[in-house]
Amino acid sequence: MKACNSCKRMLPLTEYSRDSRLSDGHRNDCKECLKIIRNTPKNKQREREWQRKQVAKYAATRRKYRVLNRDTDREYSRKSSRANRKQRNTHARIYCAIRRGQLIKPKYCQGCGAAGIIQGHHEDYNKPLDVIWLCPRCHKDKHLIQPEVACAS
Repeated sequence: MKACNSCKRMLPLTEYSRDSRLSDGHRNDCKECLKIIRNTPKNKQREREWQRKQVAKYAATRRKYRVLNRDTDREYSRKSSRANRKQRNTHARIYCAIRRGQLIKPKYCQGCGAAGIIQGHHEDYNKPLDVIWLCPRCHKDKHLIQPEVACAS
C-alpha cells in the first residue's frame, strides 16, 4: 500500500505505474491521477513543443549526416531505387492516374470503412492500376498477413 501524492488515497502498488528510478520502483502519483495530470492543456502544450523540437533535432541530425556522408547516401538511394524500380514506377503511375482522373482515390478504407488517410495497396505490381484502398492500420495488417507482394519482372 502506498499514498498517492495527488489524491492522498492509500492504494495497492498495482495502481501505480512502474518507475525504476524511484526507491520502491513505482511512481508517486496513481495511474488515475497521472491520466488527469497528463491531459491538462498546459501539459499537452508542453508535449507538443517537445515533439516539435524532437522533429527539428532529428531533421538537423539527418541533414548533417547527409552532408558528411553524401556519397554513401547517394549510393544507398541508387541501390534502393534500382531494387524497387517496379514499385516506384507503379506508385508514379497511380499518382498520375489520380491526377488525370483515370483513378479515383476514395475517402474511406475498403477494409474497415474508416475515413482519413488512405493508402493504395497492390496485390501485384505487374497490375499497377489494380489497387485496394486501405487506411494505414489495415494496410499494415495486410502486409503482416501477406508479407511478399508479387513483383516479378
